[in-house]
Amino acid sequence: MNQTTAGYRIKFFYDYFTDDQVPGMFGFEHFMYLIVFFSVLSILIKRSRNLTAESQDRIVRWVTLCITIAEVVKFAISVYKGASPDNYIPLYFCGLFLFSLWLSVSNIPVLRNTGYAYITMGGIMAGIIFTFYPSTSLLLYPLWHPNTIYAALYHGAMIYIGVVTLMRRKYEPTPHHAKYYFIFISAACVVSIVINKYLGTNCMFMRDPFGMPLLTEIERWCRPAYMLLAWFGQSVVLYWFNYFVYKTLRNRAEKKLSDGADENDECEAEETDTVTK
Repeated sequence: MNQTTAGYRIKFFYDYFTDDQVPGMFGFEHFMYLIVFFSVLSILIKRSRNLTAESQDRIVRWVTLCITIAEVVKFAISVYKGASPDNYIPLYFCGLFLFSLWLSVSNIPVLRNTGYAYITMGGIMAGIIFTFYPSTSLLLYPLWHPNTIYAALYHGAMIYIGVVTLMRRKYEPTPHHAKYYFIFISAACVVSIVINKYLGTNCMFMRDPFGMPLLTEIERWCRPAYMLLAWFGQSVVLYWFNYFVYKTLRNRAEKKLSDGADENDECEAEETDTVTK
């Protein structure tokens, strides 16, 4: 500890922890993590119900800027530490949030719709799944570690922006937008296959299913079949599944509002009849 260089301090702070400090999944620490995470997220979403379109745009721009800076810092630290490219190449499904943010602030409608298609029809679900299965945070680092904190903020932003976007109807997903989403995810998969081949990474999970039992068996049996399944699941199935859930919830909410309006009309009609009599 007699070394005082900034680089040494960064490396020491990042790497000096023991295995018993790593909480893993579904233990007490993970349970408390989930409570705090979703409590804060719920409060933020509730307070955003009356956001104006200008305020939403401002929030998205600030989040885009902050995440971009954070990813640059993460890249620099990872390269300095000699980490695997898997740790800093943002080409996992959740990593596409960075690119979708830049697309969503574009003035070109096709690019903007592509960005929001991912954020709403892919990002929300991905953020929730990661929170319950924190494969690159709580399984590897302590609760206090910068990577764990950043992962919580990053995936929290994914869920928050996606939910508020749909809630305030800033963007309305349609079957037509599925092709934008498909092209965006497919392009990421193609680039990932090339990078995986030359760097030995697992971008977009196109090389390895990350320990998922059934997919692992498929990958061992036939890797091309697994890659096809991974591509199809991320580029097609996820969009339509989330679109079905969104439309179901939206229709139920609209029906509830419609039924409430009908009841109010009936009450007003009865009051009018009473006054007339």
